[in-house]
Amino acid sequence: MLHVILVRHGDALRGSSDGSTPPPDHGLTPLGRAQARATAGYLGAVGRLELCGTLISSPARRARETADILAATYSGARAVDAAFSEIGELPDGGPEDLAAGVRRAGGALAGLARQHDGRTVIVVSHSGFIMASVRALFAIPTPGTGARLEPSCASCTEWSLDDGTWRLECYNVTPAPSGATPQ
Repeated sequence: MLHVILVRHGDALRGSSDGSTPPPDHGLTPLGRAQARATAGYLGAVGRLELCGTLISSPARRARETADILAATYSGARAVDAAFSEIGELPDGGPEDLAAGVRRAGGALAGLARQHDGRTVIVVSHSGFIMASVRALFAIPTPGTGARLEPSCASCTEWSLDDGTWRLECYNVTPAPSGATPQ
């Protein structure tokens, strides 16, 4: 059985944008680093880091920095893959609408199934990608109802694949940084 744990990056610095280009690729805030450390602790405590065969991140700085924090207690393979980029924020700057992003999310997860069958993979990605994974794997039409399932920063969403059937194991599990109130 394949297990895919999608981790949303920690809280990131926000830049201004005039809307003609994607927002600047800023790194994590101090809160974002604390969130990522809490998520690493959670994944270690539940045994997922130990079982992880590959840790993948989106190429965005905020995702790579989150993955670096997770990797501090992880010794397996690592990769950066643009297939897990935020919806509409492709590294090549090309256009992408929601429908194309949902197709990309479905294709990226299918690729993991082919390459990592029977393993656990952790992917550090973005809220839009995680929401698109739900749309893709549950075949929710685009556009849908307008309802949103926006995951919190540094939260974990886990999918499993067994005998060709995807199952959502958990959504938006959000470990709280030390001294913070759980979300």
